[in-house]
Amino acid sequence: MDGYCPMDSVTISANNGFASYLWSNGDAAQSTTIKTNGTYTVTVTDANGCKTQSSKIITQYTPPDAFISGTLSFVMVVVLLHSMPVWDTNPMLGVRVQQDIL
Repeated sequence: MDGYCPMDSVTISANNGFASYLWSNGDAAQSTTIKTNGTYTVTVTDANGCKTQSSKIITQYTPPDAFISGTLSFVMVVVLLHSMPVWDTNPMLGVRVQQDIL
């Protein structure tokens, strides 16, 4: 039994020297790349038209558990705004008025 890690794949191959190859997943090459569990069968045909098959079970390994530990720390930034006078002209009164903004 052959296996592969999660989020990975495995390539399996039949021996060379045959006229044609047909895998159970539809691939028609000497090798095929596997990304899901299962039993994969290759049917090979020689130059005389004789056929034979071979199968292999492919399994995905169980991934290990990984944990990140540590302490979260926060930084607080305080910004103080000072009151500044702003002059505004009131067109209705024709005067300038001082206002404080923060």
